Amino acid sequence: METCVEISRQIASLESEKNNVYKKSFTDALREKYGSGDKDCNYIVDGVFINLVVGRSPSKNGSDAEFAHLRNVVLSQYEIDYAGIPIRGLSALCPNVIDLDLSSNLLSCWSEILPLIAQLPCLKFVNLSHNKINNHNHYIQNWRARLPNLENLVLNSTNVKWEDVVQLCGHLPALKDLHLCQNGYTVLDCTHLDKIQRVQSIWMNDNYINSWFEIWKLRYLPNLKSLVLSGNPVDELFYHFEQLEETSYSFETPEKHEVFSEASSPRETKLKSSGVRRKLLMDNSVSCGQYLGVFNDITEKCHSRSQNEEFTVISCKTWSDSDSLQDAEMKQDCEESQMESEPIDINYKNVIYSDSSNGSSKQEIEETLDASSCDSPRFNDSGCGSSISSSFIINEEDYLCDQKVLGRPFEKLHTLCLSKTSVSGWDQVAQLRKFPALKSVRLMDIPFLLDISSEERRKLYIASLPNISCLNGSEVTLTEKEKAERQFLRYYCEKIDKPVWFCELEAKHGKLKPLVDIDLGARYQRWANIIFIYNGLEIFSERLHVVQSVGKLRKHIAKCLSLSLNGFKMYHFPCSPEHGDSEMSELQELRLDSLPLSRFDILDQDEIHIHDNSFLCLSV
Repeated sequence: METCVEISRQIASLESEKNNVYKKSFTDALREKYGSGDKDCNYIVDGVFINLVVGRSPSKNGSDAEFAHLRNVVLSQYEIDYAGIPIRGLSALCPNVIDLDLSSNLLSCWSEILPLIAQLPCLKFVNLSHNKINNHNHYIQNWRARLPNLENLVLNSTNVKWEDVVQLCGHLPALKDLHLCQNGYTVLDCTHLDKIQRVQSIWMNDNYINSWFEIWKLRYLPNLKSLVLSGNPVDELFYHFEQLEETSYSFETPEKHEVFSEASSPRETKLKSSGVRRKLLMDNSVSCGQYLGVFNDITEKCHSRSQNEEFTVISCKTWSDSDSLQDAEMKQDCEESQMESEPIDINYKNVIYSDSSNGSSKQEIEETLDASSCDSPRFNDSGCGSSISSSFIINEEDYLCDQKVLGRPFEKLHTLCLSKTSVSGWDQVAQLRKFPALKSVRLMDIPFLLDISSEERRKLYIASLPNISCLNGSEVTLTEKEKAERQFLRYYCEKIDKPVWFCELEAKHGKLKPLVDIDLGARYQRWANIIFIYNGLEIFSERLHVVQSVGKLRKHIAKCLSLSLNGFKMYHFPCSPEHGDSEMSELQELRLDSLPLSRFDILDQDEIHIHDNSFLCLSV
């Protein structure tokens, strides 16, 4: 019985040791790959004990850290599942690491990753791909330390939620490049996007985003220059600058159909209408610092009078006496800066805006509040309005001032990759013409123009995107662009459905007819029956392979007629009926031995005339 118990204990001990073996820390993996630095080797030679010590070279930066020399650390596929930070911290181990690759390990929680990264002050690049990372107990949201130098973060195939990524970016003020491929994203929550406003490049390959509306939420990231979306089933591409949509710099969800801004004072709006008094009812309780929005519950009477009400919206944050002077000055500055701005149309049902061209033909009717129609704001002990239940009017010029702060959608986007997406029509491709800074586009493997060759497809894309200087990774030269535009005109000149910019290109290049298709190889024959004429006499006929060279034929004739290679000349006489009128035919010398016979258009029943040089001399 005791023996069985002892065996069970040994098995349990072995299992415990086995489990511990497979748990490896970052520190263990670092030492395993890069060594401890010092190696002692003991040898016995002829009975003499030799102790050989190999030491590390002195540190150039004066640091006593074990791996102070390391700048790039690659620990991919090392089965690391926890940090294992030493007591003295990583500053005593590898303080100068700049690039860190921890991809394809067993790291599963941010509580192990963030403390590790935080102890590497020089770190600029981190690759955490293929680690299934969870945000247990909202660790990212509770994290307080900033990682000031990290510029490039790779989270491919980590299953990290989009919301957690955004929160994490709030701790990375220097972040420029963000890799989020293969994370299964379908929807992008647009709240707190101000935390990633410094990001310049985003890779989101091979996710499941099928609506351009999700990508459109990123349009006001002020520094976004490169966006890679290949492998997403995105379709219905659009670009609307004229509509000052419902999402502003606070990045609220567009489904709420609200318009916000970052103004800090109560303001008025001018409603240009037929004179009927209209009100924007705002009955929600608003706390200090929150924004007020425009809701879609405007009365049906207002909608029936005018489908396109012209108004703009801005926000109200804090109502207090101390801000009144500052608000008045801010309002005056915005009005002065926007005096020449055009009015803005809004279709209230869809919250879609467009530029108005009515100019001064419309009369401006400025509505002001009646004293009885607005309850005075109530303030709490802190001096902030605790609730507002009123109808007030907002100034159009003020919103234009806020819109100027927002700028155009995707204002700095330079590179856009839409390969392997569902873009499937000219109406969607044409939207790329509207991006203000777009210069490089990838449109490979999309379900559009698949019935033509890739070369011709490239020409049609180039002609349709005049703002693009790089297509599918290749530079678009001015010569290529001109040829592409001409090919575009010829391709669509006889088609009924033409893209809208066809007339624009036709005005530039004129009306072009389709090119005549000439088949230069129509009469080409690989084999031909040839008649050989020697000094005016027909001597034999033979079937020749016209791919062979002139020199090979010369050797064959010299062997058959026992002539030297340089002792005769060969001439081709095109007498085949396929050549046409033989009376116009002339002898053509076969000079260059390297040329194939096919270069001389040799056909069946043609003749090869052989003139012996010695015979020519005797006849002279």
